[in-house]
Amino acid sequence: MAADSPFFDLSLLLALRRTLTELDPSLAPSLREIVCPAGVSSRRLALLPGSFNPLTNAHLALADAALATGRCDRLSYLLASRTVNKERVEGASLADRLVCLIEFVKEHPPEGVVLVNRGLYAEQAELVHESLPSVDELWFVVGHDKIVQIFDPRYYRDREAVLDRLFALASFLVAPRDGEGPEALAALLAQPENRRYAAKVLPLALSEQYRRQSSTALRDAAHSEGVLVGVPPIVEQFVAETGVYRPPLRASDGELVDRYVWREKLIELLEAQGMTSLSPSAFAAMVGAVTRLDATGRVWRERLERGEIVALLHALGVLP
Repeated sequence: MAADSPFFDLSLLLALRRTLTELDPSLAPSLREIVCPAGVSSRRLALLPGSFNPLTNAHLALADAALATGRCDRLSYLLASRTVNKERVEGASLADRLVCLIEFVKEHPPEGVVLVNRGLYAEQAELVHESLPSVDELWFVVGHDKIVQIFDPRYYRDREAVLDRLFALASFLVAPRDGEGPEALAALLAQPENRRYAAKVLPLALSEQYRRQSSTALRDAAHSEGVLVGVPPIVEQFVAETGVYRPPLRASDGELVDRYVWREKLIELLEAQGMTSLSPSAFAAMVGAVTRLDATGRVWRERLERGEIVALLHALGVLP
């Protein structure tokens, strides 16, 4: 692990956790630009929504395809927050997913990261226009399955009112998904109830290799096989350094040790103790000590379960 690894940058991780708390869905609608590309026009903005658990090569291909259309000046990956303490169902925390996105877009100047606390496209579109007044044209980049959901009447009490509101604010670039391509999209838009919105929905070309790729499938394969494929290098680094998505390791006494779970526990304990200024190398050393697969590691895990984090800091020489 590099001494300056972003995945052990405690100050960054805690700052992102605070931001997520501020954008809890129970609070007023809100949008935060986590990364705004410098020197790039924001008049025509594309948003690529996703859980990014993990960020995959298919996400990157979608972003590249959207930018290649020339219909947007820049693109931001859009992540929606969830209720604090209930957001990690499986895989990576929202804070860690944000770190992966932040690190990725550093090398891709037309791209940014946006966080919102609302999940519906119409609400997100309203937030964009309220929070980013320079945006004249807004595009959502989605797969075919999502546009089908958008037009599905089962999701609405007043379908026409919601769709009128949505398409007045945004347009959609729709990529093929699971064998459903431009022909299927054209058929969907030709339905009488959808025709009025057809001009705001355009097909997006996407290579065949990405049309079936999903974060869930990659995550499941990683958990069963221990290898995560189809992701950019920053996600590979994340997995290698934290153990996320991989199955737990077995200690010498048979105990199963999940490195990622223990890293999360340490973040919570350090935050509760107000110990927010540890260096990445010091925090990584703590994670390494607590996830050792020998008797010493077992002792530290037991002590941390009792909240004895200061003792670990002393033992590692972090505190005098």
